[in-house]
Amino acid sequence: MENPDTRHLVEGRPATAGQKKFVVFALLATLVLTFAAYLDTLWFQFVLDDRYQIVGNTWLRSWHYLPRYFTADVWAFRHPAFPGNLYRPLFLIWLRLHYILFGLNPWGWHLTTVLSHVTVTLLVYFLAFRLLKDRLAAVFAALIFGVHPTHVEAVAWVAGVTEPMLALLIVPAFFCHMNKRRRGRSARLWFAGALFLYALGMLAKETAIILPLIIFGSEWIWTESAAGSRLRAWWRKTRAATVAILPYAVVTMAYLAVRMVALHGFQNPRHPQSLLTMVLTWPSVLWFYIHHLVWPVHLGPFYDMGYVTHPGLRNVVLPAVGVIAVAAGLWKWASLSERAALAMVWLVVPILPVLNLQVFGAGHFVHDRYLYVPSMGFAMLVALGLRQLKWGHVKLLG
Repeated sequence: MENPDTRHLVEGRPATAGQKKFVVFALLATLVLTFAAYLDTLWFQFVLDDRYQIVGNTWLRSWHYLPRYFTADVWAFRHPAFPGNLYRPLFLIWLRLHYILFGLNPWGWHLTTVLSHVTVTLLVYFLAFRLLKDRLAAVFAALIFGVHPTHVEAVAWVAGVTEPMLALLIVPAFFCHMNKRRRGRSARLWFAGALFLYALGMLAKETAIILPLIIFGSEWIWTESAAGSRLRAWWRKTRAATVAILPYAVVTMAYLAVRMVALHGFQNPRHPQSLLTMVLTWPSVLWFYIHHLVWPVHLGPFYDMGYVTHPGLRNVVLPAVGVIAVAAGLWKWASLSERAALAMVWLVVPILPVLNLQVFGAGHFVHDRYLYVPSMGFAMLVALGLRQLKWGHVKLLG
């Protein structure tokens, strides 16, 4: 199996100067289009949680409250006695800095949120290029990600900026990890950078905890299979991937210890349910996200979905069949293509946290913003599929 850090291009010679200029132009056009798609949001007001987390948040008025950012739930300013699950001190610092810069003028808050999304779109291009090794596919992936309709909630709503913040930290952390694999003299610096950005990511949003799993899946794919039985090959790959994420596990344990002290417990379920009930609800939840990735229509800020306690054909069987069919197709594709497998890691792993349904309140099981990071993998898969179908017939790679 080819090493992603030594392999240059998979489709032939490196791009010529003219081809690189075309890619740069296409990428710039993608970023401009992405910004233009959200330009109207600069005239939006504060809505939903913004009115409480920004307008009514006394903690943003002074740096005197800074220590509380690190010792309580993000909603403790409003409900100090309510046990929460959102430990996001970096997000509160983000809000505090914006309050200093823009006060309660919404346009500035919306501008930085849109610019954050544009920056993440640029990162998706580099992520796709490093994983897919195809310039045109990387541009397509960035375009699909940048204008995907499910991002409206994360970009047009100020409080939804936690999703771009998360991406702005874990994607560069992943880049640092990839650079560290080169084992040059700067490997230690890249490694330290990866761990530092990962720690910041968890302080911005708890779901950054997926990064070690993304690294595990990527390392498992990159590790060459030794000659011998399939079981031995799987063991070798699993061992190598496990060793690679051990330092990240140490950082994770430190974060969880701090989080438990701040939130007075590991997790504070909003609506405790049995594991069986959650498992019965998973097919509907996963099918919802598949549907919104592939056919994003009739979107909204809230969706009426509750726990499945009485399984039936429509609420369990049919969604489960659909999810299994999609999973089987992705598994088959991953077994045939390393590039598809790497993109699939970025699709599947980031969706796992939403399966912990007990931390969500009624009516909050599913939200389009939870697709923000998974859609990176989706965009790469679509772009790769288009290239393999020869839709991208213009040879930018020689």
